[in-house]
Amino acid sequence: MRIRTFKPEFWHDEKIGALHPFARLLFLATWSAADDEGLVRWSPEHLKSIAFAYDDDISVEDVSGLMDQLQQLGLVFVYRAGVARQLIGYIVRFRRHQRINRPTPGRLTPPPLGDPAVVRMYAERDGWLCHLCGEEIPREPLEGVVDGVPLEHLNLVVDRIVPRSSKGSDYPTNVAVAHAACSLARRGRAVEEFRQPASVATAVARLAYGVSESVSDSLSGSVSDSVSESVSDSRSDSLSEVQQSVTTPPNRFTERDNSSVSDSVSDSRSDSLRERKGREGKGVCVSVPKEASVARGASSDNTYIPSDWLPTDRHRQLATQRGLDADREARRFRAYAKAKGRVIADPDAAFELWLLDTQPRRPLRAVPDPAPSSLPEVGPDTPDEQVQLTREQIDDLLGLEEPPPPPAEVAAGGLDAIREWWAEESGRWHADRHARAVAVLRKRAAARVVAT
Repeated sequence: MRIRTFKPEFWHDEKIGALHPFARLLFLATWSAADDEGLVRWSPEHLKSIAFAYDDDISVEDVSGLMDQLQQLGLVFVYRAGVARQLIGYIVRFRRHQRINRPTPGRLTPPPLGDPAVVRMYAERDGWLCHLCGEEIPREPLEGVVDGVPLEHLNLVVDRIVPRSSKGSDYPTNVAVAHAACSLARRGRAVEEFRQPASVATAVARLAYGVSESVSDSLSGSVSDSVSESVSDSRSDSLSEVQQSVTTPPNRFTERDNSSVSDSVSDSRSDSLRERKGREGKGVCVSVPKEASVARGASSDNTYIPSDWLPTDRHRQLATQRGLDADREARRFRAYAKAKGRVIADPDAAFELWLLDTQPRRPLRAVPDPAPSSLPEVGPDTPDEQVQLTREQIDDLLGLEEPPPPPAEVAAGGLDAIREWWAEESGRWHADRHARAVAVLRKRAAARVVAT
């Protein structure tokens, strides 16, 4: 058991309000029972002994019903893991509520990253935003090519904040979601050294302004249907055993609350974007009021946002004050309207609300140009092996270069095959860039000799 804290807003949260009062108490008890990763043994007997040790009138079956409420509302994600295949609960937003100065390593097995339901849970937790570039991740896998860039580069993957090569774990605090291309482009380097791949920037921009009709049809048609069906099947298969093991017949705590919990789950899923509030310091809150914007179910003949609409000077001033890029947010604003099928009646008012609700993202670290003194002294005849250049120095000498694309036979094998290929190819590529950068320095040295 550990000392935990909770915010005053806890008592006014609509999800919390949908719980039975005893379920709220049980939820707080799980915080104390959980380790510093937010993992807790998901056993009604265990949790009853913690939360209701002196309440003989509350049975194990009653506690099981209260646990179901926490799971149905998405407050706790339940999975099986370990040799004994025991049930473990992960308090999804545990670290958003708890600030732990000296966290201890988790002892329970973390959620398996190979489970599609686990991946989707992390995506919901992170607001479907890539933790590397800050752009939104499509909720369903994309296929097709736009401007020579495969849209699969934007698809959802889980990424370790501290890579496995640096002894990073699979525990929730070290896991975040990312675009497939962003995760691959990072190549095990620190998050602060990440630079967004040109392919991701191109694909995001093209989706924001609309893709070709054929690609759009394929995304909204058979691909979307098949993907959503497979995701639904995999999620239901992976959790069916868990749900059967924790579901109990209605009891005196769940009979009167099941309808309110179901309604709250439905509301929270339909309004998932609006729940990503700035209150937690991450994500985007898109709360466009009815009188300002929304007409749902628009036909394909309608224009979501007029094509000639642009941010006003007032918008740009507001964006600057809030540390945002007005043009970038305008692209995301258009993409959101199109993705949700909404006709914006007053784009100026709606975009102002968008800017007010959007939280500034962590800026990517800008690599400064090295001062002349930071480059090693290289003469016209200095051998390559005597010169050591950092990646930043090489980038400044040669400019940013896209790594070579994998061969077709490698790309056909998927991301695992591409990662394996790059593990072998990256050394040769970096060695070649290093040699070319040294050659640039030798040419500069020779030019100085001639000039003197």
